[in-house]
Amino acid sequence: MSALRAEASNDAVEIIGTSQPKNPAPTLESRRSGEELGGEKIAKLIQETGAGSVAEIDKLCGQLNAARNYLEQESKRIGDDIRRYTHLAQTASASVKVITNSMDKWGPETRIALSKT
Repeated sequence: MSALRAEASNDAVEIIGTSQPKNPAPTLESRRSGEELGGEKIAKLIQETGAGSVAEIDKLCGQLNAARNYLEQESKRIGDDIRRYTHLAQTASASVKVITNSMDKWGPETRIALSKT
């Protein structure tokens, strides 16, 4: 039995001697990996915190694009309206000139008679 104890004791010494302490002093590598983990945690926290903001910004970008498209369509529509109005005004002006020229040929008596009616 004492032989077993001695053998067990020697095994324990070997195991204890080769095992590392429970709280070793941080080495440069462990500090760097800890910093990386800390950096990853910070990045994850920023992602989680900023996810709502990013979603809100995406939503606003979509609304701004929709507003831009609407304004472009309205701009085109108003431009078309202005072109039609310009054409109408030019046509009306040309018609007035034709009528005026025709009335000049009738003579002053006809114009006076027409103005009294």
